[in-house]
Amino acid sequence: MNTLLVKNNFSKSAATYDLNSGVQKKCAGILAEITGGKDYLRILEIGCGTAFYTSLLAQKFEGAFISAVDFSQGMLEMARKRSSWRNVDFILSDIERNELCGKYDLVTSNASFQWFSDVEKVLSKIYGVLDKGGSISFSLYGKNTFKELNEVLNIHFGGSVRLSSNDFFDKAETEKVVSKYFAPVNIFEEHFTEYFPTFLEFLKSIKNSGTRGEGIKGDLFLGKNALKEIEKTYVDKYGAVKVTHHVIFVSAKKAGRDE
Repeated sequence: MNTLLVKNNFSKSAATYDLNSGVQKKCAGILAEITGGKDYLRILEIGCGTAFYTSLLAQKFEGAFISAVDFSQGMLEMARKRSSWRNVDFILSDIERNELCGKYDLVTSNASFQWFSDVEKVLSKIYGVLDKGGSISFSLYGKNTFKELNEVLNIHFGGSVRLSSNDFFDKAETEKVVSKYFAPVNIFEEHFTEYFPTFLEFLKSIKNSGTRGEGIKGDLFLGKNALKEIEKTYVDKYGAVKVTHHVIFVSAKKAGRDE
């Protein structure tokens, strides 16, 4: 994954993200529910975005100090405007490039792990900063995300098109890599469906939420006529401009390995 491109996409969409992130907010609510069972004192949140999930954490764990990290300056600016929580510190950092500092009893992240170029490397870093008995919880988008878009584009362009979501993990891949560092691993997946009035509105939503990733991979031009034809195929095949969000939820403990 081209993390610089992903970072720029999110920074450009910071002002419009909240209005185009309904599914991400649903995921944040689910993740907050499964993240619990003890009173955490030091929490690291990775990929805090505009701080919607951060606010849920701050409400749930009022006695904790939260380090909320994101690699997008634009997102952090929106997060600081939104948050009035005294127990939250917002930090600009790319955790794939920079070392993690401090010790935490919870590391958590909502809908950001799919953007890492090396998920295992990130998990290794998290293992290093978690206290003994510490917990990890996160959600990430899975490879069935935008499956309808992928199928429709390949109908039009002969199988030469790839979306960033084609490279996301499935449930089994996620469990395998997490189990190298954490146990026991609790994992489940959900499929959320959205509908858009037009294909163009769907594309605008992707742009305005910053979730384009590396965009559409392949030699294609989506002109006005192509957009109309693709929308017709979409409606003929699915009855509407239907969009699937495949999300995997994980919670686990730090495994008993040698330090």
